[in-house]
Amino acid sequence: MSELWDQIAEVLNRDLSPQQTASFLNKLQDALDGQLEACRSVVHKEIDRQQAVWRSKQEDLLQLQLSARNLQAVMERLRDWRTVRRANLR
Repeated sequence: MSELWDQIAEVLNRDLSPQQTASFLNKLQDALDGQLEACRSVVHKEIDRQQAVWRSKQEDLLQLQLSARNLQAVMERLRDWRTVRRANLR
């Protein structure tokens, strides 16, 4: 990137022909496009990582809900069993 800044300084310090100016602008655009693509790559990787984290948390929550429902069903069966047992003991 420092090479690019050196080229920018060189362009600003002298008059260039239209071809040299166009060449410089093309190089500058290519460098900026490369930087933009690198940034996009980093952002997409972070998005993918965060989505994986959220999927994992969502799966954990679903598992917890399933466990809670199973526990609730067991507690209801136990309550029914106690009610039947009390009725049989009377």
